[in-house]
Amino acid sequence: MIRSIILLVALLSLATQSAIAQPSAKKINYQDHILPFFQDKCVACHNQDKKSSGVILNSYSKIIEGGSSGIIVKAGDPEGSSLFQVVAHKSEPVMPPKSPKVADTSIVMLEKWIKEGLLETADGKALALNKPTADIALGTVRRGKPDGPPPMPEKPLPLDPLVVTSKGNAVIGLAASPWAPLLAVGGQKQIVLYNTDTMEYLGVIPFPDGFPTVLKFSRNGGFLLAGGGRGGKNGSATLFNIKTGQKVLTVGQESDAVLAADISPDQTQIALGGPSKVVRVYSTADGKLLHEIKKHTDWITSIEYSPDGVLFASGDRSGNLFVWESHNGKEYFTLKGHTNYINNLSWRADGNILASVSEDASLKLWEVENGTLVKSIPAHAGGAQGLVFHRDGTIVTSGRDKTSKSWKSDGTAILTMEPLTDLALRVAVSHDAVFAFVGEWNGNVTAYKLADGKKVDVLPSNPPTLKDRVELSAKEIVLLREQLSKTSAELTNAKTQDAKLQGDLATAQKNLAEASLAVKDLPPKIKQLTADQATALAQQTKATNEVKAREAMILASTDSLKKIKDQSDKNKLDAALAKNATAAQEKLDKLKLELPALQKALQEKAAAYTAAVAGLKDAQMKLIAATPMVPALPKQIDAMQKAMPAAQALVTTLTTKVQDLEKQIGAKEASLQRYKKAQPLAKAPKS
Repeated sequence: MIRSIILLVALLSLATQSAIAQPSAKKINYQDHILPFFQDKCVACHNQDKKSSGVILNSYSKIIEGGSSGIIVKAGDPEGSSLFQVVAHKSEPVMPPKSPKVADTSIVMLEKWIKEGLLETADGKALALNKPTADIALGTVRRGKPDGPPPMPEKPLPLDPLVVTSKGNAVIGLAASPWAPLLAVGGQKQIVLYNTDTMEYLGVIPFPDGFPTVLKFSRNGGFLLAGGGRGGKNGSATLFNIKTGQKVLTVGQESDAVLAADISPDQTQIALGGPSKVVRVYSTADGKLLHEIKKHTDWITSIEYSPDGVLFASGDRSGNLFVWESHNGKEYFTLKGHTNYINNLSWRADGNILASVSEDASLKLWEVENGTLVKSIPAHAGGAQGLVFHRDGTIVTSGRDKTSKSWKSDGTAILTMEPLTDLALRVAVSHDAVFAFVGEWNGNVTAYKLADGKKVDVLPSNPPTLKDRVELSAKEIVLLREQLSKTSAELTNAKTQDAKLQGDLATAQKNLAEASLAVKDLPPKIKQLTADQATALAQQTKATNEVKAREAMILASTDSLKKIKDQSDKNKLDAALAKNATAAQEKLDKLKLELPALQKALQEKAAAYTAAVAGLKDAQMKLIAATPMVPALPKQIDAMQKAMPAAQALVTTLTTKVQDLEKQIGAKEASLQRYKKAQPLAKAPKS
């Protein structure tokens, strides 16, 4: 409710300001107005001979060039011009030193000269004002994914790095686009871009102002804010258009490097801070200073706007953490709890929870509506460094213990990723929450699979020259092809083993089913077969006896017939003997005629008995074989079933690995062609 009221007040304030007509005023130039003023008040100490602080005020070109601390005047922005600030006694050291403040009319004159573009002469041309190259302000803050494809570089970026050194710089500038597969890494005078889906090197965005110490994507992913500079010399924040890679706006005129910066969700403000201990908020419409907040007592190390843009938070080197109202820069809450350097801040997607990490080793979750500490977690021994509160609710942190960790939105630990070899300074999470990227002290950015915490790649913040990259890519393709060949062979073997295991399992399951059925059905069958065998034996014995009896009768009949014939031969006239011989012969013929049938029956009964014996023996042998299989096979089947998931998982893993390698080779080959094509256009980098 309170934040809604703040937002309404901010909108009304903006509407009122825009309604006020701006009066015209006579333009002022250096030669006729400013130089006489400087000659009267300042040139005694700021001339070609004395050059106090490296500032020369009796030369227009030297004023534009600036002093030893950097630029001193900024066309169109008096509040951002240190010369105006010290003359108007708005910042230290006041000028002229040890003298009363100059007349208000002189201050107004100096202010108008800067506002109107630093005219050198009456008929001169005003310098370009610090206005964005396009109107980037959004009408409203929109949550969720913007319409259309996510912004990606559409114009080719320089592939040859601007600076190449033997060692990379500690990665403290690191950011991932909220909607596109794009990672920005702070390098040396350049921002290195990678594709987070393929880990492909996309090129560099020049950052000539020094080292980009802080990187932030706009909430719609269309712009990249880079804050940095040169330690002890100068600092600013520059906004780049992602599609074109071109600079849109630069704000800030710090005397030291910018350490913290963010762009508001509606893209109307840029807040920054650093060793000056002052939070400065600039308008993106014209680069003018809107608010100057001097509450911090130490270096400002982190700044981030809330998702709705109503608030923003800032933390410093002493552990101070404040929440401010964006539209007026007034304090909203002081969040007390950290005892050391606050390294990073990040808001939950709904804007109700602010997360912070500190050198006191803790990750803290704050309820912003009431300014209360919800949870404090000892996240990283030695100091917690990096922090991202992804829109899916996952928190990812990194620290001096050389590890990165993921947490649920309530602070419950999920996992610790594989350890690094150096300090884990910053983290970023890809748009789809598939990868986490960790910036290290040694200049590398290690990519992890967020689901399992396994390392997948290492991306340098100090990329090689285009020539070296071509050679390196060619070697990488050879190595990847060797790895693909080896992995493909492993996959073939894994598939063979998986098929064998499946075949063995099917056979064992079939054998168990048959053995179980045999143990159940064979005992009663054997009993029946035993009875059948006894019956067959009895029938065989009976048939044998019948054959033997018939053969004995034939033998006896043959002997009887012979005797009758012998008697008949001796008494040929005895008709009775002849008749007896004929009867005996007929009887013998009948007996012989019936014998084959009895012999055939005997053969059948013998065969039946043999079959009964064989059937019984077969059933008995099957029962003997099946009985031990019933308790043994389930154990074998269980072992094979337990082995099956691992075998199938290996096939799946190797299949995925082969597919990934094929994709990597395809991407590497495409990149290699892109690098080769760009080689003739590349310039030699500075070293």
